[in-house]
Amino acid sequence: MFRALASGGRIVIRDILMEATRTQPAAGALFAVNMLVATEGGGTFTFEELAGDLGSAGFVEAKVIRQDEGMNSLVAAKLP
Repeated sequence: MFRALASGGRIVIRDILMEATRTQPAAGALFAVNMLVATEGGGTFTFEELAGDLGSAGFVEAKVIRQDEGMNSLVAAKLP
């Protein structure tokens, strides 16, 4: 995505956004268990983890633009 976007372009990630304890939201905790059983390294992510990954890819200004109990949380970042 980084190479596909023009300068100032934005990326938005829609996912379950876990709290730091990884116990909330409950739907996310259940989904994480399912991912761990069904995949080699699957799981769910906190905002801090997503922001770190986005930063490592070169994106800036990561922020939560929607917090939801299900898989409808939105995290956005932009290309410098």
